Amino acid sequence: MVSFQDLIKRQQAGGFIGRGDHLARFDENLRLPLEDPRRRLLFTVHGNAGVGKSFLANQFIRLSREAGRLTGYVDESSVDLAGALGAIARDFASQDARCKNLSDRLDAYRKRQEQLDPELRDELASLLTKGTVRLGLKAAQDIPVVGGMLGILDDKAAAEKTDKLRAQVTRKIRDRQDVRLVLSPVEELTKAFLQDLALLAKRKPVSLFLDTFERTGTFLEPWLLDLFAGRFGELPADLIITVSGQHALNVNVWGPYLGVRQDIPLDVFTSVEARQLLATRGITDEEIVTVLLSLSGRLPVWLAMLAESGPVNRDEVGDASGDVVERFLKWVPDQRLRNAALWGALPRKLDQDVFAVASGSESPAEDFAWLRAQPFVSERADGWRYHEVVRSAMIRVQRRVSLSDYYERHRKLADYFDTRSQQSGAFFRDAIDERYHSFSAGDDPQATSLIRLLCLIAAVETDLIRQATATLEQAGRDNDLPVVEQHGAQLNALAADQVHGQLSLLTELLKDDVLQAVHRGLAHSALARHFVDQDQPEAALPHLGAAIRWRPDEPVEHFRRGVVLAKLKRHEEALTDFTRAVELEPDEVIPLYFRGMAHRELDNLVEAELDLGHAVHLAPDDAYYLEIHADLLITLGQPQKALVDLDRAVELAPDDGWIWQSRAFAQLLVGAVPEAATAIAKARSMDADDQESRLLQALVDVAEQRETEHFAALLDDPEVPNLIRSVCMAGLNRNAEAEELLRSRLENTARPQVLITARQYFELLQRYTGQDMSTYIELLQAKLDSSA
Repeated sequence: MVSFQDLIKRQQAGGFIGRGDHLARFDENLRLPLEDPRRRLLFTVHGNAGVGKSFLANQFIRLSREAGRLTGYVDESSVDLAGALGAIARDFASQDARCKNLSDRLDAYRKRQEQLDPELRDELASLLTKGTVRLGLKAAQDIPVVGGMLGILDDKAAAEKTDKLRAQVTRKIRDRQDVRLVLSPVEELTKAFLQDLALLAKRKPVSLFLDTFERTGTFLEPWLLDLFAGRFGELPADLIITVSGQHALNVNVWGPYLGVRQDIPLDVFTSVEARQLLATRGITDEEIVTVLLSLSGRLPVWLAMLAESGPVNRDEVGDASGDVVERFLKWVPDQRLRNAALWGALPRKLDQDVFAVASGSESPAEDFAWLRAQPFVSERADGWRYHEVVRSAMIRVQRRVSLSDYYERHRKLADYFDTRSQQSGAFFRDAIDERYHSFSAGDDPQATSLIRLLCLIAAVETDLIRQATATLEQAGRDNDLPVVEQHGAQLNALAADQVHGQLSLLTELLKDDVLQAVHRGLAHSALARHFVDQDQPEAALPHLGAAIRWRPDEPVEHFRRGVVLAKLKRHEEALTDFTRAVELEPDEVIPLYFRGMAHRELDNLVEAELDLGHAVHLAPDDAYYLEIHADLLITLGQPQKALVDLDRAVELAPDDGWIWQSRAFAQLLVGAVPEAATAIAKARSMDADDQESRLLQALVDVAEQRETEHFAALLDDPEVPNLIRSVCMAGLNRNAEAEELLRSRLENTARPQVLITARQYFELLQRYTGQDMSTYIELLQAKLDSSA
């Protein structure tokens, strides 16, 4: 079905003149056989602003669709890979081609992100641009805590952070596929995209268009290189990708693909191309043509704009002097439409509501429809935008005609975006626009509020850092304040560095005198997160200390330092910070939970149970907190109380195998053998089929007086720790070996929780086999007493 937008593009295409050789080459390429050596898989369009890159890309899209191809488009409205893939999926859907796998994984990714604690989300935030995380996880503790692993060890120190992240995510998200999605979003989302691409390409070939690459390339270029290298899997053979931006691709990086690439550098129109465009608009009088060529400098965007509403006779043309925008406005016959063109340039992006505020039009729908049809306005994923060259010129005219009117309209736009930021789900995006318009209204000549907002964005919404720095630069440029423009350009250049960008940006921001205590605290907090992301927790601590000095009563700063100290196994100090966070925000569950876990790490089991019990009270519908509290109650010898939590947890998360595993253990301890048998069967049918599940299965088999193969199978597994091995040996009546192994193991340090769990296993063996296990139980109790 032909859409309204398709009709617009067809009409626009009808007047598209110039670049004929590029269009012909692209069109020919669409029709070449796959094996033809002249066929190109990658087109790269580059040139200065105003030369028609995006317009040429739109013509490539038109040609692709006319050739029966499916097209996907990405521009700077996407700030990360998830957003870019989402934009492609929406574009495909508008052509009746749904990316089911990708859409489902994007929905799952966003949903799972919301489930994670803020600190864990912070640690995972950079994975969308930094690639994937190794998924290996090795259980190397003697006895896992029921329902999960007490500790994680890896034979490669460099992978320790990854495994810890995976462990934390696994405890919150039990579905294995979703764990991989959260830990490796680039890889998992791309694989889903390629699955859809393979299916869709069977119906029709696909073309992808990556526009404004000077902005999107920071996250799209590494991804695109990985696609070409086959890292994520095979691409359809007939896929064609077009990249357009201000700069040519780095030949050192893209050299291996020169044989499949068509480079298209764009410059201003030639005299012949310019005259052809004017001729299509009925402008052939040499005097008029000469003036228009001079006014436009043959820059395509200017020429198209002037031709759209240009003079029809010599009396209107005058000479070649004067501003090109004023000439264009002079030739628009309706004053209302002239105002629409001028005032519509004030916002950086447009929809009808924003246009109505900027213009004050009494007929905004009609005027906005006219504006959208102009050659210098194009539709993007986040609304409509003026071509930047035209917008800048329009703004200069407004400032020259009436600075007070210019200020007043920006003031109204600032109020609009301030209100919208409180109501929409895109607070920071709208807040950036509000700060831009406040600055442009003359109310904030040093861009103080925008710089302060940048500190907040760096601390909590890092995906928008580049957008904020670019806005600062643009605000200075649009309002003819070179000091602000240069400062924005400096910060934008720093932010563009993928390796050291955030560190350099924040270091520079801290030099700015306009920052207040809260913003300095936020900047230090963001610096701390940078070092945590780089796996340098020790380097993060000074910045966390500074953040606390600047914001001593902000619970999140104490909490974040506690998290870093806990990672460094400095649990006593972490406990102090978590306690302060709880004091400042006693009804917040997350700091309370972390304090409970710190107590548990310090073997303060009673205190840990109090905190985790309070966490359950504050969040009674969180299955994770219920399970963790239940595990601790089991360790404290209160399985009946634990079952109250576990029954509720099962209601909330019936597909969570780890909860069923914990429930099976508690039911064995209270003598509910049939219920334990049901629970362990459910656990093992889900994801919870580890060493502990197999041991519990063996104990259930013994309790039901059945032969069991699981003791022997566990002993055949070299990864099974010695405490579990000793339990298995005792279950097989290999008592001398079991006692020798247990005594040998107890010569080394062991956590009280590990010892208690092992003792409970031996007590279950004694109860259900009738054999005397007192030797093992007494050895474990003696070790517990000596370590108390």
